[in-house]
Parts: sequence; C-alpha cells; structure tokens
Amino acid sequence: MRAPSLRLSAAVAAFCLMIATVLLAGCGTASASTSANASATATCPPQASFKTVTGKITSTGSGTIAVTDSQGKVTQVQISSTTRLTQIAHPAATSLAMGTSVLVLTDTNATVAQRINVLGAGANGSGGFGFGSGSGSGRPTGTGTPSARADSRCFQRTGQRFGQGTPGAGNGNGGAFQGVQGTIDTINSGRLTFHDAQGQEYSVAITPATVIQQTALAKASDLKVGMNVVAVGSASSAGIAARTIAIQG
Repeated sequence: MRAPSLRLSAAVAAFCLMIATVLLAGCGTASASTSANASATATCPPQASFKTVTGKITSTGSGTIAVTDSQGKVTQVQISSTTRLTQIAHPAATSLAMGTSVLVLTDTNATVAQRINVLGAGANGSGGFGFGSGSGSGRPTGTGTPSARADSRCFQRTGQRFGQGTPGAGNGNGGAFQGVQGTIDTINSGRLTFHDAQGQEYSVAITPATVIQQTALAKASDLKVGMNVVAVGSASSAGIAARTIAIQG
C-alpha cells in the first residue's frame, strides 16, 4: 500500500523542482536584461557651459564686478588670478610712431586701410598681401586616452566636440583681402607707409572709416564703473567665472 504513495510523492517533488527551475531561469533573464539596460545608458559628466556678457560695469567689489547689458540684465562676473584682462584702445593715427609693428587689413585693391591693428613697437613682422577664397570641412577628432574609470562613450563625445578639425584650402580671385603685417615708416592722418619683413613697401590711405585698434594687458584694478566690457567664462549660479575680460575703449 505504501508503493503508490511513494510514487505520488516523487511525482509531486519532480513537478515542484521543475517549477522552481523555470522561476530561477526567469529571474536570471530579467537580471541580465536589467544589467544590459543599465550598461547601455552612460552617465556622463556635464559639459562645461560658457557664457559671454557684454555691457557696462555698474559696480565693483573684491574679486567681482556687476555688468549690465543693453536689456538691463545684471550679471555678476567673478575675477580670479587666472582671469586674463585686456584693454582695447583706439588711438589716433598721428599717435603711432615710426617703427611700430602693425597688421593692416585693406580693401581688395590694397589701396585703403580698413583696419589697423597695433601689435607693438619695433617688432617687425612677416606676411604679405594675398587674395583668394577657399572652403573645406574638418572632422573633429579627439586625442588622448581615457582613464580606467572613465566611460569610453563620454570620452568619445568630448573628443568629437573639442577635437581639432582639418581646415580646407582653396585659391582663386575675388576673395577677401588677407592683409599684411609690417613696420610703420611714415604715418599721418591720411596715409600710412610701411614695409614687411622682406622689405616690400606699401602705402595705403587712412579714411574716417579706418578702425585703428590697440590691445594691451590690463589689471583688475583698471576696471571702473562706467566702462564697457566683454566677459567670457563658465556659467555659475552666481553669474559667470570669467576667463577673459576685455575692456572696450
């Protein structure tokens, strides 16, 4: 009488074992699926956000200035020891001395100076006039190796965004004039004569539309209320942490 009972118990045990095996297999599949989904989504660090503020200084403080733009919006600009400050001035043509190094941009006929960038005194540059136009495309490619703990997909994204591309090249007529760097020989309110590093002489007209610009290094103490500035830096909750501040003359 006991044999049928033992056979029934064995059958029940086998059935329970089969059910347990199926359930464990399902849990393993779900776990693997969850793991795969987790690994498919990379958590990358946020990219640096840069911001440019153009306006007038309305207040100054210790390591900070308030800049108000043309819409009346006020931005706090933080200044650190790594902030590069420059001051842009627009001197009169007659104030430029013989021997001053300049970069001159002209019209396509190289007869009228459109812009004269003052580079410094006595530093003869090199360069020449050139016409041409060209186009090309560069594909940014990042360089370097990610650390062992870095996500390679995040590294690839950064490389593609901030890598260096290969510029295109072209030639032909009708493009914008590229300019020449040289040293002033003579200058007055109406004409500039200068020569390049090869000794080639040039003479161009100076008109009321000619922009003369000189950039020099500045200090934080040069920042005063009422000055027009352009500040570039990383955005923060308080405003921006400035990398560069240019004082507009």
